[in-house]
Amino acid sequence: MSPHAVRNAYVLYIGAGAVLAGGIISLIRVIPALAAAFVRGIASLSIAQGQTDAESRTERDLPIVFVAIGAVALWLRSS
Repeated sequence: MSPHAVRNAYVLYIGAGAVLAGGIISLIRVIPALAAAFVRGIASLSIAQGQTDAESRTERDLPIVFVAIGAVALWLRSS
């Protein structure tokens, strides 16, 4: 087989499989952090309404609503 034929028959698929496996492994490792951040963001929506201490959540972070609107805007722009 020529080098070009080997690349097309084997190497190309091995590389694509490695990229896919890396993406899946990364996603599995990130899911707990994503879930925890989502839960904290949703919980902070109800907590922030009655919060009166010196440093409220809105002084530290952007509200989750702005983050969600920004994510949707970026998604629509990329489509």
